[in-house]
Amino acid sequence: MSDNNQKEKMHAPGSFVIALIFLAWFMTVYFTQWLALSKNWTVY
Repeated sequence: MSDNNQKEKMHAPGSFVIALIFLAWFMTVYFTQWLALSKNWTVY
């Protein structure tokens, strides 16, 4: 038997990795802006 029959790990394409990086960046910015707004804008 050859080693070619072994299952290989899934390799994520570059566009998928870029999309995940953008999503993580967007969530970080959104959360920090939400915290800053909650400190400056009091809701009664």
